[in-house]
Amino acid sequence: KTGLLFDKLFFKRLCESINVGVIEYHPFFTYETDREKHLRRLEDIIDEMAAKTGSVIIRSANGALDANNYIFESSRRDEKILWKVLLAAQFGKTFLVEPLEERLSSPALIYFISKEGTLHYIGGSEQELSKGLEYSGTRFPMRLKKHNPQDLLAVGNKIAEKIRAIGFVGPFNIDFIETNDGIYPVECNARVCSSLYTAIINEIIKKRHGNYKYSLTLSYTGLIGIRNFWQ
Repeated sequence: KTGLLFDKLFFKRLCESINVGVIEYHPFFTYETDREKHLRRLEDIIDEMAAKTGSVIIRSANGALDANNYIFESSRRDEKILWKVLLAAQFGKTFLVEPLEERLSSPALIYFISKEGTLHYIGGSEQELSKGLEYSGTRFPMRLKKHNPQDLLAVGNKIAEKIRAIGFVGPFNIDFIETNDGIYPVECNARVCSSLYTAIINEIIKKRHGNYKYSLTLSYTGLIGIRNFWQ
């Protein structure tokens, strides 16, 4: 089950199967040898998605959030990257072509499913990402810019219950994107993520000092930053 959940296309279809909305997408893969033909097909898909927001992101269906991500504006394309995507697709790799939505925040919800099948909600966090969706750290507490956190949690719990129903056991988190139009699931990380460690540190601080008005960030380097919300 872990391998399936790491597949972004599988995860999107899992969400759709329980009527959870996702960012519009177009899968791209090919086993054909006519490269010029399928390059034009890829460009047509990019044009279709770019018509919605002006920019497109191409993501590998497998891998971390910031692995093999390529962003294109409708009028600017790197043909070398297009050929790179096409070559990988010919060797069985699947990509998702999506309109690049304006991101207000990048919340994530952390869960754990025991061997007995009990679902536990651990907490929520906010990912710090670059424009290219490169991960740089995790921040607590989670803050949404426009939408109700309870609505996010309701969607997260619905997805987590479906993940439990397919038999997954262990820790996982669900990454979302908050846009002006809503909050949409992006991918599922079926593993121990850095946000889990940060959540544990966050709970230790809360138990010692109560609810605090600070932002706790854990970066890839392992450095922890704490800053006052009001600064």
